[in-house]
Amino acid sequence: MKVCKDFQGFSLVELLVTVAILSIFIAIVFPQFASILHHSTSTSKNVKTDIDLTGSLEQMFKDTHSAGFGLPVASNGLVRSECVRDSNTAVAISASSITIRSTASGDRKECGGWGIVRKGLILKRPEDSISIPENSFVMVIDTADSELRKLGIFKVLSNGGLQKVGGTSAPTDVLIGKLVYWIPTENTTNVLECYETTFSLDSYQSDKPFICADGTSVIRRNKNPQDDNSRTPQPVLDCVLKMAFRVGCFDKKTDSLTWRQTACENGETLKLVRVGTIVQASQRNKEIVSSSSEIRLFKDLGPENVDVTTLNEEARHYQWKTIEKTIYLPNVE
Repeated sequence: MKVCKDFQGFSLVELLVTVAILSIFIAIVFPQFASILHHSTSTSKNVKTDIDLTGSLEQMFKDTHSAGFGLPVASNGLVRSECVRDSNTAVAISASSITIRSTASGDRKECGGWGIVRKGLILKRPEDSISIPENSFVMVIDTADSELRKLGIFKVLSNGGLQKVGGTSAPTDVLIGKLVYWIPTENTTNVLECYETTFSLDSYQSDKPFICADGTSVIRRNKNPQDDNSRTPQPVLDCVLKMAFRVGCFDKKTDSLTWRQTACENGETLKLVRVGTIVQASQRNKEIVSSSSEIRLFKDLGPENVDVTTLNEEARHYQWKTIEKTIYLPNVE
């Protein structure tokens, strides 16, 4: 039998040519792959930021919208005189914080519950209202009075009846047909007429996430009284460069709306709040990615209301996202 010994493989030249072709191919493809990967990471961060903004800040928008809900206009008979729906009390704004007073700005499922007093001091709850459970406390408001005075505090019984709590002097017939609002309590002896909820932009101490740029802060939420198992203050959103506000004030005499920076003037009623935030939207880039050294909020409210934030050179290595939300205040007088 004849054995074939004519084995042929790659020559050194052929191998070198193949390696050279592969090297050229990799050199062309790899930068494109790296660019796609970087873009995917950046897009993922931007999507996360959008979710944070619309999700985390939604609590602030909801609480602000509830300002004044369930509260009287006058402070007569109140344990906490600040629990009124007055323009400058139901919503109090500073340069970087907002405080809301309402019976609906807490986290308990009863928040925002209301009803009507029927004959026999029975609580009648509308079908679309939030349930008010047994042993809860409610405040009766005099809807026949322009000042919506507090008529008394009552405890809800198992049969839906209302039991007077100390300090209630209004006769029973006056209470019939009046509105009832659930109110928060710290304990059975410390009945309060409203929540006081504050959202503030606070500096980091030692808890700054490593991804956040220098100069950024955290938005926190603080409630008084505290609901069960809730901690205070609650972090809402990290890596925030700026939080600012503008207020829309309505003048009945001129039938006009004027935007102001923190508070309405005498004769005006607060009807709108504009919230503006600047949030970090990327990790640090090697190159400068912010084309402008300034970020402007409230540009559509006139030059006197524009809020300008100047970016230093380090901050321009990050991408920033602005979000603005106008909130209507139906319960503020």
